[in-house]
Formats: sequence, structure tokens, C-alpha cells
Amino acid sequence: MKISKKISTFLSIIQIIAFSPPVTTFGAVYKDIPETHWAYTAIENISAKGYLDDFQSENFNPDGYIDKFTISKILAAVAGFSYDSPANYTEEKNIISKYSSKYSKWYKDANNQIAFLLSKGILLEEDLENFMLFSDDGSEKFRAISREETAVFFVRLIGKTEEAEALKDSNLFTDSEAITISRKGSINYLKTTNVLNGDSSGYCKPKSAVTKAEFCVLLNNLTILMSNDKPRENTQDSAEDNENNSQTSSNLPSVKGIVNKYYKTLGIIQIKADDDIKPYRLSKNTKISLNGEKATTDSIKNGLNISAIINKSEIIEISLSDNKINTDINNNGDSSKETVENTETTTDSEITTNKNSSDETSANLCMDSSASGIIQSIKLGQSLQNECVIEILSEDKETKYFSATRYTAPIYTLKTGDSIKITAKNGKIKTLKFIKKNTSQTINGYITDIDDETVFIRTASSDEYEYYYDENQTECFDCTTGKEIDFDDIKKYTEAYIVCEDTNSRTIDVIFIIDNL
Repeated sequence: MKISKKISTFLSIIQIIAFSPPVTTFGAVYKDIPETHWAYTAIENISAKGYLDDFQSENFNPDGYIDKFTISKILAAVAGFSYDSPANYTEEKNIISKYSSKYSKWYKDANNQIAFLLSKGILLEEDLENFMLFSDDGSEKFRAISREETAVFFVRLIGKTEEAEALKDSNLFTDSEAITISRKGSINYLKTTNVLNGDSSGYCKPKSAVTKAEFCVLLNNLTILMSNDKPRENTQDSAEDNENNSQTSSNLPSVKGIVNKYYKTLGIIQIKADDDIKPYRLSKNTKISLNGEKATTDSIKNGLNISAIINKSEIIEISLSDNKINTDINNNGDSSKETVENTETTTDSEITTNKNSSDETSANLCMDSSASGIIQSIKLGQSLQNECVIEILSEDKETKYFSATRYTAPIYTLKTGDSIKITAKNGKIKTLKFIKKNTSQTINGYITDIDDETVFIRTASSDEYEYYYDENQTECFDCTTGKEIDFDDIKKYTEAYIVCEDTNSRTIDVIFIIDNL
């Protein structure tokens, strides 16, 4: 039986999978796991240890997702559970009954193992809330397990929760911001021990459902760690991650154009080439140069010329230049959410007034010690990275000009419409404070529902939000392929980033789909 990668289909199919009585079948061989399969060694090793006794069929279905009842049976086996002398687990079974009573299809044959794991602290009571769910039609479904949930269970299994807690503030993956805060330490710990290495670009995809093959690879790495051996190097977490990435830059496709938008916190660049705009993700080790010199991601700005080398929709090398760029950036400011409202920037550095600005603005730089108003325009000087003149409409309805550099004002975080307060000396900005920023908002989460006009998205904090879209106006990109897609093609439960240019609006301007299952 082939299990679809669509979660909704899987959750229906998984209900009828039979769990056979424990039969030792060490070294089991599955017809759909040939020796050439990327997870063959891990599956064979785990099977040989007797941890896969519940998979008693000639096929393993490696790409099918794995539910938490199956996970519980496997983890209990690893932790030493025995059918011969199960404890009464009275307290734990009372806990289980609180949740199992809600579902007629709760898999009761796993209750002994679940109780065992509760007694060991490998499972906690709150974990049981997510073993099952009700689908849209009211039917009961088994819930698949995500990578970050797997990490938490693994860390508890090996008794390393304190060590994991010490790593909760580390950012070891490209998509660290997508990890649920309470689970971040566990994922980071598994990274430091080579149990979970992420993909070739440093993404751990924390909320992606774990396939059977992926789980076996992770568990195999964990058991090696438990036996004080080092996991094999460069073990990846999926078949796609294990594909050969040894291509040289000369063999890879490239794209040339202009940085249309850069979403720094997402690691996504929209490149405009001719009239075509496509998003690309930065790889973990993207090489960046600006005007021929080595640079960092901070150098990526809207409007810069860009030449990028692409590997599987991800950028591995960037060449940026500021030649022939429109110097009026007005409504083209950086839309990333790096800058927080009411952030004040100060410096004692001297500023040289932009001599290449128009005579009018140079002659009319505001000499006031302070001013408040709304940004009307931002004029870049000859040196694109270093200087600009900000035009504001002050509270007394006067137009005023101030000189600024990147050292005194966050130039690329400014946008027309921002309400700001400036202190200046001889027309030169000394401090700048945002009263109200007119910048875009970005929300990351999982799409729980979508219809002809509305998207519901649940964030890592478990809050659910409703957004609206217009198929004729809202851009929708699949970041795996880099291609624009129709909203009809978006699958429920997939991860997404929603971008709204107006922070007070719930109207989507761009939606980035990650791992559309």
C-alpha cells in the first residue's frame, strides 16, 4: 500500500494500519527498501535491534508519515519496555484516559507503552493532546509527528534535557526562527551531536512531518550516539538532502537582474530579471561580493544589480553591484522585519553633507536641533551605501531636509510614510527614532485552512490568524521550486510565510510556501 505524501490522505490511511503482536524479525528486509535506498542502512540497523516489530509487512512505505502511537511503541522499545512484565501504571493510565476518552479510534494497544514513557518522563501529559485530531468533516485522525517534536522526545529519551536547555538561545540552523521556542534547545542539541544535521543548506524544517525513512535515520544516529559512537558523517534527513550536491559553479544555472525585494529574516531574495520576478533562498554558505569585494548578507539591498548562481532554487553565490541604480528609493525600502519600532540610533561620527544632492536640498538642510514628521522621500547620494538626504513633512506642515549616512540612520530600514523624530546638528542627523514605521509585517506558521478568499495560519505560539488574498493581486511562490503557483495548489498543514506590506491590514501581498506537501 502506497501512502501519499499529502498529510490529509495519510492521516486517513494511517487509521487502518494494523499493529501486529510483537514478533521478533531481526534483520527484516522490505521489498520497497533496496540496498540503493538512501535510508537502507539505518532501516536495517533499527530493524535488527527489534525496534520495528510493528511494521510486519513486505513493504515498509518509507515515504509515509509516522504517527505518535507508532513512535511511542518504538521509543518504549528503545527505553527497555517489556511485554512480559508491564507495570500497572495506574496514575499514567488515568492521565491517558483523559485524552483517549475523547476519541473512539484512539489506539489503545499502545497505552502500555505510552504509560511507560509517561512514567519515565519521555512523554509528558501535554504531549497526549497532540496524538489525534478531528478533521474538517469531524472524523478522527492520527496526527503525524514533526521534526521538532521528534527532537524533544529523543532528548528526553537520552536524558539530556539540561544540556539541551543550555542551547535554547543558539541559532544553529538557517531556519532557526521557525523552531518553536520551547523545542529549540532539543533541536540544537541533536545538531551538536550529529543526530539531526538538517539539509545541505542548513535548514532543519522543524515543523515538517517526519517520514518513516527519516525517522529511522534519526533514530539510528541516536542509538549510535547512545553507544558512544560517532554518527556517520554527512548523514542527511531525507532522500532529497542526500542527492549529490558536488556540482561546481560553472555547471550550475545563473540568473542576472535586480534585487526586487530582500526578506532578510526569511533568507529569501526576489530577483527581477526582465519582467519576471522569482524568489530564491540563500544557502547556508552563500558567497557574497559587492562591487568585487567580499561582503555579507547586510550588503543585499533592494535595487542592487545582482548576478546569482542557483542550485535547486537556492543561491550559492552572489555578485552585487550598485551601478546604474535609480537613486530615488522612495517606496522601495527594505521590507524585512529586522528593525523594531521605537529603535533609536545614535552616533558621534561626523557626517559630510551629500555634495551630489540637488542644490536645493543641499542649500536647505534643516539646522533645527530636532524635528518630527513623516518621510516624504529618501534621496541616495553618489555613494549608494553611505549617504542620503531625507525629506520629511514636519508636524507644522513644513518640508525639511536632513543629511544622513548609514552610521547615523538605518537608511535601508526607512520607507516613505514612516513617522520619525530626528535630532540634528547643522542639518546632520545625530539621532533618529521611529514613532511609527510604515513597514511590512511577516508571519510564519502553518496553513490550517484555505478557501477562495481566506487563509488561516497557525504560528509557533499556537495562535491562529485569518488573512485575505486576491488571486489577481497576491503573489504566491513555492520556495522549493522558485516558481509562482496558484492558491488552489497550496496544501493544508504546509509551512508558509505571509507578507503584508501594510501592518494594519490582513490582506496578503506575498505568500511564500515552504515544503508544499
